[in-house]
Amino acid sequence: MGHTALAVEKPFISGLLCFLSAKSSPHRLPISSIDSAMGGGNGQKAKMARERNLEKQKGAKGSQLDSNKKAMTIQCKVCMQTFICTTSEVKCREHAEAKHPKSDVFSCFPHLQK
Repeated sequence: MGHTALAVEKPFISGLLCFLSAKSSPHRLPISSIDSAMGGGNGQKAKMARERNLEKQKGAKGSQLDSNKKAMTIQCKVCMQTFICTTSEVKCREHAEAKHPKSDVFSCFPHLQK
């Protein structure tokens, strides 16, 4: 009888030891760390996409292209080239002398006449 009881106990104990050693194996991660490492589902992906799109839209607000186009209010009457509103009289004269040497500065830029 003693031999039969030992025969039953040994496989049970060895199976239990294998089960316990497999649980504490350094190669296996706990379930909680696997969930956080995987990144989530569609809801999380959609949220990340919305955040990325918001960041892109914020960058577009800083662009001055539209305001620069609106500020191009000075125009040469000969060649129709536009200049930004802060262009000095000197720059207008340089343009007229370089591009239209036969024309008068005031025919290019009538706003310079006083």
